[in-house]
Amino acid sequence: MQTEQRELDDFFTKKRKTKTIPAVKKKKKTVIVISDDDNDTQVCPLCDDVIQKPFSERINKYLKGLEISVLKDLKGVIEQAEFCLLHKGEARIIPKGTDNNYPSNINFDNLSKRVEKLLPEIKSIIKKKITSSFLDEELDVISKVGQRKSKNPMLMINRFESFQVK
Repeated sequence: MQTEQRELDDFFTKKRKTKTIPAVKKKKKTVIVISDDDNDTQVCPLCDDVIQKPFSERINKYLKGLEISVLKDLKGVIEQAEFCLLHKGEARIIPKGTDNNYPSNINFDNLSKRVEKLLPEIKSIIKKKITSSFLDEELDVISKVGQRKSKNPMLMINRFESFQVK
């Protein structure tokens, strides 16, 4: 036992040899052009999707926060990805949610009251008085892989993603 403890102490206290990582060549920054012309659309230079103009309030607010004017660099990959997620969400996800009567704004102050109103329905689903595709999916997975494996984080993430609006 003391030998194992000593080995652990040695492991964490020894100075590590550091490897030098070769320099990475910098890629050119992506330039997004926000044109002021009269076209109704703009092609995203990052993903080539068509973006409707005038830009939505969310997109304008995002670009303003980045201080992007007519010609300006997006500073990094994260900002590029965020911008594409934003305009794709505006063009595809939000309209589908609206079509499915999802709320456009969620009042989190009233959320607990809304959940409490759903409790009788949830209990009926658990008692199988009401059918639920979500419960059916979960029970199907449990029957295939077992209850313990069904709680595997990756399996859970895959199930959550399968229920997302696409």
